[in-house]
Amino acid sequence: MISLCGCEVVRSPFSPSVILIHKLHRCGGNCKTTKEAIIKVQLYLVGGSFALREFAQIRYDVDPAFKEKLKQNTVTLESEYEKLEKSDLDNWENIRGPRLWEDSRTVQKQQREAIRLKTE
Repeated sequence: MISLCGCEVVRSPFSPSVILIHKLHRCGGNCKTTKEAIIKVQLYLVGGSFALREFAQIRYDVDPAFKEKLKQNTVTLESEYEKLEKSDLDNWENIRGPRLWEDSRTVQKQQREAIRLKTE
C-alpha cells in the first residue's frame, strides 16, 4: 500500500489493528501520515485512559441507601465457615439434569419419585 506521501506503508506485525507503519528506509518516518498516525494513537491511548477511569469510578460511587443496607448485613466469613463445617460434604449424590430434548418437569418428577422409593 502507498501512503499519501508516496512511501510504502504496511500493517503492524504486532496487532491486526488499522494502525499503519511506514517503512523507515524510504522517508525516515518524517512523513505527514506517520506523524498523524502517531498523534491518533497517542490521543486514543490518553483518551481511553480517561474514559476507563470514569467507568471504573462508577464501581465505587455507591448509593447511600445501599451503604446502609450493607452496614446491616451480618454475614461474616466466620459465620459462612461455620455453615460449611456443619454441612455434610462427604455424602452426596450426583443428580443428572434434563437433556435438551427432555421436559425438565417430568425428569424432576421421575427423580423425586425414585428418591421417595429409595427412602421407603
